[in-house]
Amino acid sequence: MNSSKTTLKGNKKEVKKKNMPVEKTSTGKIVAIAICAVLVLAMLVGVAYDQLKPTLLFKLDGENIYLSDAMYYIYDKEVTYDAYDQMYLAYTGTGYWDSTSDSGTTNREAAKQEVYTTVKEYAILYKEAINAGYALTEEDKTTASETAEEVLKNLTTKQKSLPGLSKKKLTSVLEKKAVADRYKQDMIDSFDIDDQAIKDTFNYEDYRQYDFQYYYTSKTTYDEEGNSVALSDDEKAKLLEEMNALLEKSKTEDFAALLPSTETEEGTAATEAAATEETTATEETETSNISFQEEGNITPSSTTFEDEVKTKIMAMSNNEISQVLEDSNGYYIVKMINNNSDETYNQTVEDAIAEEENSQYETKFVEIAANYDFSAVDKNWNEIVLGDTVLE
Repeated sequence: MNSSKTTLKGNKKEVKKKNMPVEKTSTGKIVAIAICAVLVLAMLVGVAYDQLKPTLLFKLDGENIYLSDAMYYIYDKEVTYDAYDQMYLAYTGTGYWDSTSDSGTTNREAAKQEVYTTVKEYAILYKEAINAGYALTEEDKTTASETAEEVLKNLTTKQKSLPGLSKKKLTSVLEKKAVADRYKQDMIDSFDIDDQAIKDTFNYEDYRQYDFQYYYTSKTTYDEEGNSVALSDDEKAKLLEEMNALLEKSKTEDFAALLPSTETEEGTAATEAAATEETTATEETETSNISFQEEGNITPSSTTFEDEVKTKIMAMSNNEISQVLEDSNGYYIVKMINNNSDETYNQTVEDAIAEEENSQYETKFVEIAANYDFSAVDKNWNEIVLGDTVLE
């Protein structure tokens, strides 16, 4: 009995001895894992805070202006310049963003400076408006909300997650912009500008506009490699014959509909037949197609046409149809629609008045801005790459 108890006791001691190191090791692992988890969590929290914390651009009288406050203006500028970029690529094969001006500044850099100036300007104008008693109107709210919705329609989910491109933030920025715009316009309207005096500096006849419609065909064609090639005398004679036939047709038919129409099935069939016939003619004579321009216009300073043709056009009466006119580029048949349009004259006057308004506004704004304490965080702004911020 005693021997048996001793054995059990010994076994218990032995078991305890064997288990002790195991318990110690398990506790150590748990502690180590816990420490690692805390460190990882701390790191993730730090990264998250670094990613989510507002990016300060500048301080204006102690108020912080963040990247989120500028994002709408960045988006707006990127959309505008991206359209230029696509046109540039189509016509020149090179991008617009990094093209350089005569001053050596790239368009990307110029656009970025425009955004910065605009954000600062609107921050100051909004403060001035509020100080002057301006308040957000229901119209401002509606317009801001609708504009924000339009912007969001064109954004991807990733773009919407950028600071400043949420519906709430966009609406807030646009509401402030609306108030600032009203204040700015009222300021401009208060300037003492003599519109009539500015208008009197322009001679109407120098800006008189002539509106017309015309048919045109070129004296050149293109070879297989896309190079411009002058037509032969026989080919030009054939073109002149075709234009004279069109002129004869204009005596009894609507001038704007002398070429086959594509608006109806019948017109489409006619167009296809004409295209087949024209292709055959082109294969035989290699002549260029005749095209119709519905809204042509010139002023005395225009260079669209060579002087001889331009002079003949400017001498035409309303509804008059010219003979076939010729210059070194091709042949024309013109119908005068309005030989006394004031569109260019009025636009020139409006531009001159706007230029004077802008000049006085810039002078006034410099005076206003001088009253504000402004400090920039250059590092944060320098990291922004316009063209890749929203429209990646």
